[in-house]
Amino acid sequence: EHLEVILANMTFYAFEAGETIVAQGSAGKHFFIVQDGVLEVSVNGKPTNTLLPGSSFGTVALLYSCPRTATVKAQAPSKVWGADCETLRNVLLQE
Repeated sequence: EHLEVILANMTFYAFEAGETIVAQGSAGKHFFIVQDGVLEVSVNGKPTNTLLPGSSFGTVALLYSCPRTATVKAQAPSKVWGADCETLRNVLLQE
C-alpha cells in the first residue's frame, strides 16, 4: 500500500547530457530513481560515483533535512523518476 502511494506520486524527468539534476548545497526536495542513462556523482567538483539504471539518489537531504551532499549530472541523455519529500514523509509517518 505504501509503495503504491509513492509510485502514484512520482514524476518523470528527462535530462540531456551535461545537465545538472541536483546541485551540492541546494535544498533536497526529491528522491530519484534512474530509469535510463548514466549519471555522474561529484563532491566538491570531484567525481565520486557513477549511477546506472536502477540506482537511486537524494535520500540523505530528505532524511536529515540538510542541503544536498553531492552534485548529480547526466553524462548521457537520462531519464529519472522523482518522489517529492512530502509524499515520502507522509508514508513514513504512517508507519
